[in-house]
Amino acid sequence: MSPRDVALAVRLEAVSKRYREVSVFDGLDLEVHPGEVWAVTGANGSGKTTLARLLLGLERPDAGSVWWPTGLTRAAVFQENRLCPHLSAVANVRLVLPRLRRPAAEGELRALGLHGADLTRPVSQLSGGQQRRVALARALAARADMVVLDEPLTGVDEESLPAVLAHLRVRLAGTMAVLITHSNAEARALASRSLHLPV
Repeated sequence: MSPRDVALAVRLEAVSKRYREVSVFDGLDLEVHPGEVWAVTGANGSGKTTLARLLLGLERPDAGSVWWPTGLTRAAVFQENRLCPHLSAVANVRLVLPRLRRPAAEGELRALGLHGADLTRPVSQLSGGQQRRVALARALAARADMVVLDEPLTGVDEESLPAVLAHLRVRLAGTMAVLITHSNAEARALASRSLHLPV
């Protein structure tokens, strides 16, 4: 690994995090380098979402440090879709990416299996799996330096899953990504590195 890749890594160094009397992490170390897709697995309550929030800067460690390269851009899919229900799929993608042209937003959505009227009707009228794909399209369309995906395929139907996984493999190739998942199959399909968090 080159010195440049090391300098561009996101690093957690001896990170500890507690919520009241509950210790989530105690001295956790992690380095995510450009071109790596990490899968973080573990049971409910093991700290997967807390780790995602630390990587995004939404939580601060109680001890240790989280380091990001200067100017690093980040995008995320959270456990909640965080969509505007009265807006269309296209409008939801462009709402947070105003410079993204409509054809590019539509292309990202089509690659994830949304077509025709599904692109323009309010997302409140879409299925849960379709809404999840809108949230995923929004994160991928940002073309961020690092993407954090917290259970990104929740609710995606079995029929659509292979195409969505194939698109994700293409879009995450060469980027820096962290996949939070309970699914070992998803981890094997998408990740080059893995971290299992014990309860």
